[in-house]
Amino acid sequence: MVYAVCCLVPVHAVLWTARGLGSEPESLQALKLPLSILPTLTAFVLTYLLSGEKGVIGMARRTFLKTTGVRVYFLGLLVFPALAGLALIVRTLHDGYFPPSYEWKAWYLVLLASPFLLIIPGILEEYGWRGFMQERLQNTTNVFAASFIVGLTWGAWHMMDFLMGRWLFEPYVVIVFFVYITAVSLIVGLFYKWSGGSVFVAMLVHFSANIVNFFIPIWLLEPGLLTPLIFIALTWLLIMILFLGSIFGKAKTGEADA
Repeated sequence: MVYAVCCLVPVHAVLWTARGLGSEPESLQALKLPLSILPTLTAFVLTYLLSGEKGVIGMARRTFLKTTGVRVYFLGLLVFPALAGLALIVRTLHDGYFPPSYEWKAWYLVLLASPFLLIIPGILEEYGWRGFMQERLQNTTNVFAASFIVGLTWGAWHMMDFLMGRWLFEPYVVIVFFVYITAVSLIVGLFYKWSGGSVFVAMLVHFSANIVNFFIPIWLLEPGLLTPLIFIALTWLLIMILFLGSIFGKAKTGEADA
């Protein structure tokens, strides 16, 4: 819990204080970058305090793991765009709505922005959320519980975007956001576990979600919440399937051992 406190308290203390003193939300956006460093910075500082230099080197070495299969990378990259594509198909079949061409980003913008969306959020966040927090929670609980707790913490940290006026600060939007980000955290956490603890896999799945957030027009206000809700529902459906598959897989393993 020390890690969560170190990530959340500076964000909320600074931003709520500034808002309380009358600062305009948009004027606080310059704080985004320094506050975004907190997850990884805190993870490495705490690792150093707990395990010394060897612990820091060990975490860094878990960026890439030789044992991680190519299939994990491939599925991790495609999981959220595939769910988003399915959500658009379901929405089209339901009422005929499909995002018009001007809502899709130009291919050159996608190519230019993609490296930054992969590297920057991944490096600033995933050493913390998955490489540190989930890694330790998994020692006392299962991957689903660990990923869910990480998701709630991740969502509370991302409240900075509401406080900075980047996102619409309405109760229903906040609720939808938390339902979504906990689902994303579960998917990222499962891939992290399957990879054997590769931080880069977590970065890749995080990037997969950002492909949808930035390039695929799911989160459009004009056509309403139906498409986002379909997308979120499909994400939770996938989680349920993976969860049940994990249970049955353990049961079969137990039967085989018996």
